[in-house]
Amino acid sequence: MDEINPAVDPAPPSASQEAELPKLPTFLMIIGLIHVILAVSLILVVPISAMKIKINGSEMSGVLKNILALVIVLFFGASGFGLFLRQKWAWWLTAGLYCFFTLSFIVDPINTRITGISKSLTTGMITGFIVFGLLLWYLMSKRVWAYFQFQKISKLRALIILCSIYVGLRVLSVIGYLAGITKAI
Repeated sequence: MDEINPAVDPAPPSASQEAELPKLPTFLMIIGLIHVILAVSLILVVPISAMKIKINGSEMSGVLKNILALVIVLFFGASGFGLFLRQKWAWWLTAGLYCFFTLSFIVDPINTRITGISKSLTTGMITGFIVFGLLLWYLMSKRVWAYFQFQKISKLRALIILCSIYVGLRVLSVIGYLAGITKAI
């Protein structure tokens, strides 16, 4: 008969430990639901090849556009499901998406100096910056932070990591543009 070794096989959480876990914040549940609905509706209703993706004012086409559209749809769907399941990777994925979109609304007009493509700051860009910025701010709130049980990382460090990933993606985009591989993203 096998005996349970507490050093190797920790005991399952007791009812009191499970009761201590914070409940899913309502607004986070709404965000997750919107992500899942968005992903499912885009996959079922709009063929990936028919999606219009504009980067720096010019519409993308071809295989790269299809791959990018599919990746974005899958990221939104995965983040929605992961938020419901209290997965830390889902928080990182969602925060990464929001950070990417928030910074893109500011960097795109600045990017015109590099690419030469004319793009001015519009009301839509300012609105997008505010909306995604507020969503990112919400993901860093005490309630959401407690829900995902982040104790070992500070909010500042998390934000620095997210922004660093964004900068890395932008640098790769500019390198690809300058090398003639892609249009600047």
